[in-house]
Amino acid sequence: MISNASLSPAPTSQSKFVGAAIAASVIGVVAATDQLSKMLAVSRLIDGPAEAPGPFWFRLVANRGAFMGLPLPSWFLLAAAIVVLTMALSALADNAPRPIIVGWGLIVGGAAGNLADRFQHRPRFPDHAVVDWVASTSLPTFNLADVAIAAGLAIITLTTASTPSLPTRRQRN
Repeated sequence: MISNASLSPAPTSQSKFVGAAIAASVIGVVAATDQLSKMLAVSRLIDGPAEAPGPFWFRLVANRGAFMGLPLPSWFLLAAAIVVLTMALSALADNAPRPIIVGWGLIVGGAAGNLADRFQHRPRFPDHAVVDWVASTSLPTFNLADVAIAAGLAIITLTTASTPSLPTRRQRN
């Protein structure tokens, strides 16, 4: 009988490099796009909200909480960041499927975009606050980093739920 472990090739240094390159690219694009959108939002919305077609409009909110404005203590945010980075690095080390790597890239890129806000000074905007600027009647005000984090979580969840059990490193060795 052939086990699943014998069907899955061990990760090579080249495949790990490709996974790391994909993750780094996604992280960079997400963080840069998020920061650019926030720069534009602050410059255009500092004097008041703007209408948009559909169920959304644009307004500035200084978010001192966490994802989607959740009021979480700083120690919890730090612990969550450590767990997320550990899990993302583990996915790279295990040569995870590409959708999982992209999902982790979206999560880490979104977290990096929001973390960068905490260290920036923007004229006429509170220091150490995340810039949220997309509003709707059914959701808290959010930003592109929040969208990337939610999309990453959805991709990882759907990929994990639809993929047969993958062998772990121990099973492959």
